[in-house]
Amino acid sequence: MKPPDVICNYEKTLVILTFFYCVANFAQADSIPKIEKFSSLSLKFDDLKNTSDIFSYRIWNFGQAIDIRILADSTKVGNITNFITELPFTTIDQSREYNEDSLQVYVQKISLTPLEVQNAFQTIERYKIYNLPTQFDIADWKAILDGEFFETEQKYNGIYVKKTYSNPRQQTNHEGKAFVSFFDELIAVTNAKEYYKPFYKNLKIGCYSKKNEGMIFCKTNKRKRKSK
Repeated sequence: MKPPDVICNYEKTLVILTFFYCVANFAQADSIPKIEKFSSLSLKFDDLKNTSDIFSYRIWNFGQAIDIRILADSTKVGNITNFITELPFTTIDQSREYNEDSLQVYVQKISLTPLEVQNAFQTIERYKIYNLPTQFDIADWKAILDGEFFETEQKYNGIYVKKTYSNPRQQTNHEGKAFVSFFDELIAVTNAKEYYKPFYKNLKIGCYSKKNEGMIFCKTNKRKRKSK
């Protein structure tokens, strides 16, 4: 049996640790960027074409847009925008006929840390991704309709360009392999997948679609599904 003073000190330490644990959890929860809801018609992103940025690069895929920019004052910034379109049915068996203009989009904007921004710039520079042609200017790029589809926007040396890359993982050319390597590394250094997990977790039960994915998917109540 512990002496009374040891028990007292032990209980005090436990109370203190519990307090700091609660404070840390509260601060973490409070720091999670809020999720906003917009109509599909009112959802807007910064117009990179008409900014005064020294450099800007945006890539769209999997319900995320990653922006890496050098502003006019040479400040380097980056952010990830999670977004997903809510569909007007709750199971995949429902009719898919709907008015796209009336749909709602959930949006969450996250500022990248200085280290994530720096790592992203290093990745962009290492692959010289701004010099990679769009798929339509690559002679042996195979046009495959189903699968991944990427869009990019960039402003480099004062010139704004949009590019597309469909199914780069199924390409056998150097350009396709280079794009896949770049994208996978960018996702890793910006922690994009980790930033998406809590966003998806907080979505309500229902069906959704993501930009650049033709597939509709539904979030269901796992507990209720298991009990059947």
